[in-house]
Amino acid sequence: MTRYAVIADDLTGAGDTGVQFAKAGLRTRILTHNWSAEDLNGVDVAVVQTESRAMPPQEAYAAVKQAAQRLQAAGVQPLYKKVDSTLRGQIGPEIDAVMDVWGLELALLCPAFPENGRTLIGGYLLAGGEPVSRTSIGADPVSPVRQSHIPSLLAAQSSRPAIGLSLAEMTRGDSYLESIFTEARRRSAIIVADAADPQDIALLESLVARFAPRALFVGSAGLAAPVAARLAQSSAGRRPVVTVVGSVNPVSRGQLKQLQHEGTGLLLVTADELLLDDRHWQTALRAKAETLAAMLRRGEDVAVATPGNREEVQDLLERGAGIGLERRPLTARVAARTTQVVHEALALLQDGEKPSGLVLTGGDMAHAMLAHLNTAGMDLIAEVSPGIPVGRLSGGHADGVKVVTKAGGFGTQGALVQAVRTLRELD
Repeated sequence: MTRYAVIADDLTGAGDTGVQFAKAGLRTRILTHNWSAEDLNGVDVAVVQTESRAMPPQEAYAAVKQAAQRLQAAGVQPLYKKVDSTLRGQIGPEIDAVMDVWGLELALLCPAFPENGRTLIGGYLLAGGEPVSRTSIGADPVSPVRQSHIPSLLAAQSSRPAIGLSLAEMTRGDSYLESIFTEARRRSAIIVADAADPQDIALLESLVARFAPRALFVGSAGLAAPVAARLAQSSAGRRPVVTVVGSVNPVSRGQLKQLQHEGTGLLLVTADELLLDDRHWQTALRAKAETLAAMLRRGEDVAVATPGNREEVQDLLERGAGIGLERRPLTARVAARTTQVVHEALALLQDGEKPSGLVLTGGDMAHAMLAHLNTAGMDLIAEVSPGIPVGRLSGGHADGVKVVTKAGGFGTQGALVQAVRTLRELD
């Protein structure tokens, strides 16, 4: 069973955030001073409070680091860093501590709590429409707030860069958003996201689930609610499905778009990654596999795909030829590396975290996947639609796992969606 960590800087914050997970049906426990690994038995979400809000920066960092190390040693996964909805406390050092301990590449910070009058616009935290530093909170006797602009606050407090994400940017489309999250990961940054109402906060949570599933959520009880809802959904016995799309056939690519529209997350194996030399590929492979494993632990259905539109494919072919890879060996490499990502991710998962099944599109990709899994055979058990069979793998690293295989040009627009549903119905 995967357990998740929430780290708060005081007891009341631990309570108001932890209860969001309890309301979602997750077994949630606040751990105080003398807890041990045995106290995690039967717990889905462990909430640790560090009483660090009024500490100096270095002491706050040390307190949170110690708590995170204890949780990590107990096998707990990082999920949420609770911060004050008015920015009291040592926001930057405490985020740094959690990210340092677990080696996280990205954090999403949104302390907004619209239901309580806390909103975030243009990077400024507002309380009742006023910058928070201009309200009575700015004169708090224990932890006064002198800065309302969060990127400026982080510049003074954190070792990591801050990247703003405005309300307008959140609706600019997948390609733009993926570039933002990719750049943030590359820089090990903290994304500071605006939110004016609960719908904005729900959208933020869904963007992280799609584009950065290993990110650390940082916020107040406001952001915790949708995070808890998704985690509860993934913990309710519903196992995810992995779809691997290697075919460049326009039919398959249209089916992939429909699958994404239905809520499946996308993990793209990029042209740059496909063209890396073997040594650098091993590093990229580990990172990609860890990302996929994290998505699956959260119960996310995931589509692992390669570049697919005409321009992307042509670019890949030309760049491949430039390093001596003609079409056939390049095609073999694409299939091998994409299926390696899935294979390595499955190896990182415990039995209870494994996916419900695999959907494999394209003959080369399906063959490479079964070869990586060292499968002896596949027992045919059903059919999604004419020409799209369902089987159960026999032998190898995925013995008993259900698989759908589909030729690139087969099926209606909703074929991949139906394949996922069929696998779920066979659970």
